[in-house]
Amino acid sequence: MRILYAIGLSVALLSCTHTASGRGKLLPGYDADHQYYFHRTYIPDNSVQLGFSAGYSLYRATLTRQEDFRNGPNLTPAASLLHVGLLGEKGFLNMRLTVATGVYYSQLNSFLSGGWPSYKGAAYVVDHEDDLTVHYTSVNDVRSVASYVSVPVEVTFALVNDTDYGLYLKGSAKANVNLYATTKFITGVSTTEEVKQRLTSYFESVDPFFVNAHLKVGFRWGSFDTPNFRLEAGIPFKLSKSNTTYYQMNMGITAQIALYIPLFIFYG
Repeated sequence: MRILYAIGLSVALLSCTHTASGRGKLLPGYDADHQYYFHRTYIPDNSVQLGFSAGYSLYRATLTRQEDFRNGPNLTPAASLLHVGLLGEKGFLNMRLTVATGVYYSQLNSFLSGGWPSYKGAAYVVDHEDDLTVHYTSVNDVRSVASYVSVPVEVTFALVNDTDYGLYLKGSAKANVNLYATTKFITGVSTTEEVKQRLTSYFESVDPFFVNAHLKVGFRWGSFDTPNFRLEAGIPFKLSKSNTTYYQMNMGITAQIALYIPLFIFYG
C-alpha cells in the first residue's frame, strides 16, 4: 500500500513540474490558442478604392459636310467634354495593376467657330436648295450642349509604385448615352420661324450613343492606405463614328483629377 502511494505521489509531482516548465516557456494565453494567435492581427485591405473624379477634354473638330456652309473652309469648330462622377477601383499585384469602373455625368459642348471660350463667329449655312438655287442664312455664336450618362472602364499599370507616390500609365474607354441636348444661335430678324426650326434641328443633332477613349500618364500623391490624389494628362479620341452631328471629333488633349479613398476606412 505504501509503495502504491509513493508511486502516485511521484507521478503527480512530475506532472506539476512538467506543466510549470511548459508555461514558463510560452507567453500567457499563447499556449491555449497558438493555432489562431496570428490570425487575430487585423490587416486592412487597401486594394479596393473609391474615387471621386473630374475631367476635361478638348477635341479638334472638322465639319462633316463643308458644302453645307458658304464659308466652310474658314470655320474652326471645336468640342469639349467635361465629366464628374464616382469610380470603384480594384488593385492587383500589390496595386501595380488596377481596374476601375463607375458612372459619370458628362457634358459635351460644341462650337461652330472659334472654340471655347471665344466661340463667337458668323457662318452662312444652307437652309434651302433645289436644282436651280441655293439659299444661305447667316448664323452667329452657334453653341450646342448635350448631356450624357457615361460608364467608364479604366486599366492602370504602375511604372513607379512607391508607398507615398506613384507614376502610372492609364488606358480607358467610356460609353456615353445621351440624356438631353440643346443649341443656341443668333440669326437675322427677317429669318422665318420655319428656317429657325430647321437650323435648330441641324445644329442640335447629337449622337444618341458614342464611345470615346483616353491614353494618359498619371501621378499619385499619398499612400493607398490613406486618401490619395491622382493627376492625369493625355490624349482623347473618339472610337465610334458620328452619323448625326454636323462635325466630327478628332484627337485633342485631356486632363483629369481625382481623389481616391480606401474602402476599408468606411467600415474598418
